[in-house]
Amino acid sequence: MDILFINPPWYKDSGNIWKSVSACVPPFGLALLAALARERGFLVSILDCNALQLGLDKIEGYLPDLPPRFIGITATTVLMENAKEVAKIVKKKYPNIKIIMGGVHTSVAPEEVISLPEVDYIVIGEGEYSFLDLLLNKPPEEIRGIGFKKNGKFLINPPREIISDINVLPMPAYELLPMEKYYSASGSYKRLPSLGIITSRGCPGCCTFCKGNILGEKIRFRRAEKIIEEIKYLQENTG
Repeated sequence: MDILFINPPWYKDSGNIWKSVSACVPPFGLALLAALARERGFLVSILDCNALQLGLDKIEGYLPDLPPRFIGITATTVLMENAKEVAKIVKKKYPNIKIIMGGVHTSVAPEEVISLPEVDYIVIGEGEYSFLDLLLNKPPEEIRGIGFKKNGKFLINPPREIISDINVLPMPAYELLPMEKYYSASGSYKRLPSLGIITSRGCPGCCTFCKGNILGEKIRFRRAEKIIEEIKYLQENTG
């Protein structure tokens, strides 16, 4: 395997009550990265600890015996502590593996995340093509939108330009996810299975409680044809 993506769990111990009161949505960012990597011939897998209701105490048993080239971990701020623990578990099992950390928290606090001893690279902001450059072994000094370690120092490169036309991106690799496990927050759907999809990127707002513009302040929309194609795929393949 070239890369294993891990979506951290919401809770530390398996069997936590949280799973009965929360929503469970796919890790869209990881599924999109997986689709891009597969387009270029890489072998990819996704471990969604949240969907599988795995606590930190169960994750090691789901890691493959043979280490992949990379482990990619995503995290929002509220999930960051669990993401750190996942990185520790991974590094203990595969001491020489390269760990890439991305997601919202990495984008708002890159210095904090790259300073973690288990993390080798971080991807900041819109990370699709920065991530692909890492997979393709491009020298990290030449990759915009990442951070890395060199000679004991933490280095953060200039930001990458936003993707002006998000219609060039593929559909998320839904077939790598346990689609039957996902559901919206209780009461917000008429029947199951239930799923939302992403139809745009970017946010011009400046809400004090949110960093919504980490994917750019300009709103970029997907074409209606692409959205309809995705809806049809989800209906026909996942119900």
